[in-house]
Amino acid sequence: FGILLPETDSEIAMVIAERLRLAIGEREFGEGPDRFTISASIGIAQRTSSTANAVSLLHDADEALYGAKKGGRNCSRLAETG
Repeated sequence: FGILLPETDSEIAMVIAERLRLAIGEREFGEGPDRFTISASIGIAQRTSSTANAVSLLHDADEALYGAKKGGRNCSRLAETG
């Protein structure tokens, strides 16, 4: 799923992503011996003057997400802009 944070810079977006990721990891599911937790990998992209459109922004976030998964999972990663 995606979350849009209008008028939020990448530093604040990273703080929000980390809070969300930690909250997800602390939540337990199930009952008794069947209890379990889950983790989350989060990709973050910031719209810049070189961002062509919404599809491009989503692509950047998706690339960051796969970078987070490839880098060990259960982390947040900011898309590289250039």
